[in-house]
Amino acid sequence: MLINHLRLAKIPLCLLVAGSGLFGFILAAGCADWRVVPVCGGIFMLAAGAVSLNGLQEIYVDTLLRRTSGRPLASGVMSRAAGLRQAQILLAGGIIILLVSFSTPGPAVAGCVAVILYNAVYTPLKYRTIWAIIPGALCGAIPPYIGWLAAGGEPVSALIGAAAMLLALWQIPHFLLIMLKHKADYRSSVLPSFIDCAPDSSLRLLIVVWTGACVVVVHVILMQLVGSATPLWWLTSVTSLIFLVGFSVRLYKGNPSYDLLFIVFNSFMATMLLLLSLAALMAPPGI
Repeated sequence: MLINHLRLAKIPLCLLVAGSGLFGFILAAGCADWRVVPVCGGIFMLAAGAVSLNGLQEIYVDTLLRRTSGRPLASGVMSRAAGLRQAQILLAGGIIILLVSFSTPGPAVAGCVAVILYNAVYTPLKYRTIWAIIPGALCGAIPPYIGWLAAGGEPVSALIGAAAMLLALWQIPHFLLIMLKHKADYRSSVLPSFIDCAPDSSLRLLIVVWTGACVVVVHVILMQLVGSATPLWWLTSVTSLIFLVGFSVRLYKGNPSYDLLFIVFNSFMATMLLLLSLAALMAPPGI
């Protein structure tokens, strides 16, 4: 059934990944033209192909965890052959789109690096060490770089470096919130986990610290685009301060709802990307 193919591809997640590629494109181009279609389409297909392949790689562990046992491959409603075909078609399609749509091979090469890092480095390392979170975070930093290269941005730039750092930092609280939300599953899992190494209070502190680091990087990017003491600067500063205080209070309050905090955190970060994209559209040429 089509729904099982869509679930395997994790469509909402891949749309967010494609959106981060659009963010990188706008940072470099200062506009959104026809090229955003192959950029977002190619990144979306690569992301969907990578997570489909990941579903095949993690069938065994998925069957052991309550939160993942209902996934199409783990539950048996989709065959491994169908999952593999889906991954192959999506990965090939994504690479071809990025390769033929732009005069430079940079976007396609960066896309291949992201897939290799995710499926050949991060996924196997998850079974060996908690520090697999590092290559996992780096995977999230590559899509905006793909968009940047597709728009003609220089391969080495402080602006795209800061943007990539923001996306990498984003992954840490995102992952820790998932872990706290499903800590019973993680404790019974064969996977090494921060849950086994640190108390909840320490993990909450890490979430606050890394979220604060995200806010700092947002302001660094904003300063490069429109400077400080502008209306957009103040809007971002006030919004992020209110969020950080409220988020921290809710996180430390009694028995927090990690479901709600997960949604709030990711919604805030998506809003920051929108504000930064707006700043890039408003920035003088040559920034």
